[in-house]
Amino acid sequence: MIKENLVIWPIIRYVTSLVSQAGETPQLLPGELVLCEKFGVARGTVRRAMKYLIERSIVILLPKRRGYFSNPKYSRTGEINIGVLVANGYFAAMSYLASDMYSGILQGLNPLYCSFQFLSISSSEPQTIAELTERNALKALLWLCPEEENLPAIRHLTEKSFPVVAIENPHIPNRTHPERNTLIYDRENAGVIRAQQILRANFRKPLYCCEPGETKDAFAQYLRKNGGIFTQESAVSLDDLPGKLDPRKKLSAFDCIVCDGDRKRYSALMQLLARHPQGGKIRVFVEKEVNSEDIVPDFPNLDITFLNPPDMRKSAFQAGKRAGTILRGILTGKKPAVFKSETFQ
Repeated sequence: MIKENLVIWPIIRYVTSLVSQAGETPQLLPGELVLCEKFGVARGTVRRAMKYLIERSIVILLPKRRGYFSNPKYSRTGEINIGVLVANGYFAAMSYLASDMYSGILQGLNPLYCSFQFLSISSSEPQTIAELTERNALKALLWLCPEEENLPAIRHLTEKSFPVVAIENPHIPNRTHPERNTLIYDRENAGVIRAQQILRANFRKPLYCCEPGETKDAFAQYLRKNGGIFTQESAVSLDDLPGKLDPRKKLSAFDCIVCDGDRKRYSALMQLLARHPQGGKIRVFVEKEVNSEDIVPDFPNLDITFLNPPDMRKSAFQAGKRAGTILRGILTGKKPAVFKSETFQ
């Protein structure tokens, strides 16, 4: 029974989506042979799916008419069916960051009448994603925090002029920035903001716990231009932290520490400082976001300051709101389906 449900469920979901977008009168739905070809199944499988829908009155049969028809009772005229994918797309679940983006999207889409399908994929191949949008009768796709492997699929959808809007994950720098239909985190601005706050607090020789990339480069460049000191030894990865904060060594090579997320980096840094004889005497600057706000209270003896701005949750919400506004423009015909990627802060 479970295996059978797995086979018929994609058909049920697809037909239900068609019914939800049908009009106020019964609308003829795709025939059995069409559905067989679309889903690569036998006719008996399609009939079991349609039987399921008929038993629940989502699909109806009409006297003296051949085929399956939508039940107007379940048709919501004007509703727009939008798919949602998160991260690599393999799980239909949201992190706090994606949730903040989604909240902003809902505000940006208002007052459009939309339904949302939270989807998962079995492959990030571009054609597979294109088929996913078709099978689920989607009018648009939102991709929150896509990973590097997903970018070809997003590019493929824009080439087909399918309405897709993606929002980059601020915590995971992609090596490639899509030129179209993506909101890209302004990492250079983030680096400058961090450097400005360090200098305002009268620190000049920071140790920066981070990933290599645009944020670190912009941080270093601004610091050097404005009287600070930043060398190759000033940047440290998660793997190199234990050696840098060895309790047997004095913390005299730097006058403060700056730390970008993620959770592992925050946690490792705090634990190492808590064990160091001088750990409570050095100022630590961290991003203001869920992971840091959760970890910082566990280390009351450390001198920790939140970098403000940026507030990552506010940034995610504002990016989502902008994505929703863009998508609303596309769906109402006021904006082309393909647009030049933008940055957000």
